[in-house]
Amino acid sequence: MNRLLLLTVLCILSGCAMAEGTNPFIKANPDSEYEITYKELGIGQIHDFQFTLPSADERWVRVWMEGYRNGEKINEPLAELSYGQSPEQNEEGHLGMGIIRGGGDEAMLHVYAPGVSLIPRESPLPLNETGISTWEYAVDEEGLELELGEEVILGAYRQSTSGSIQTFDLQDNEQVKQMLHDDTVVLLLKMKVGTSEEQMKE
Repeated sequence: MNRLLLLTVLCILSGCAMAEGTNPFIKANPDSEYEITYKELGIGQIHDFQFTLPSADERWVRVWMEGYRNGEKINEPLAELSYGQSPEQNEEGHLGMGIIRGGGDEAMLHVYAPGVSLIPRESPLPLNETGISTWEYAVDEEGLELELGEEVILGAYRQSTSGSIQTFDLQDNEQVKQMLHDDTVVLLLKMKVGTSEEQMKE
């Protein structure tokens, strides 16, 4: 009887162990070589994350950057990439967005993920450093487990001409709405992981 009980407990524990780590996971990576390179070269700012994708051969990933000006959303994503069904069963690597600054208000936007990178493209929004601006992670170094089909904010670049800028919880939808209303320019980095390419467009 004791042996049967022990086997049952071991089976349960084994099942739990196998279940762990089956969901996508992302965490802030603020001291990565990506961030160090940006700082040393003085070319702009970057949000870098460490992204782990189990069952990568069965998953689709979408990463995009939304833009807002005076509370109004730009119709199309400022930068976007979508990929899926990797030849590898599991993937891990860097994911994030960068703002590469030129002269004046000019800036290039860069979005990348493990094994995938977009050519930097010009921002349709003026991103200058004359006003007050802040660069915030929405996901910290402890990380976040992602639910399939869930849209998640990873970080934001915010700019204000009001002379002040408030702190908001980027995981709180109501506070995000208030932030978009209050700030002059906002860039939101978002991502979604799903089981099909169609699910990425929903």
